[in-house]
Amino acid sequence: MSSTPTAARLSDLRRWNLGVGVAHLSQAVAVLALSTAFAIPVVATTQTGPPGAPGSLSVRSTVFE
Repeated sequence: MSSTPTAARLSDLRRWNLGVGVAHLSQAVAVLALSTAFAIPVVATTQTGPPGAPGSLSVRSTVFE
């Protein structure tokens, strides 16, 4: 088997690449068109004492939005 691609395979590969490129472009346009300023904050909860100890508090802090 030869490792040199034939002209037909290269043409088929180019057609697939163009088709998938158009699909990716349309997906990017759809994401940008549907995006809003909506944001959900990411919150971390840390414990101030040993696990199971009475009176150990959990501290919540916003990491980013």
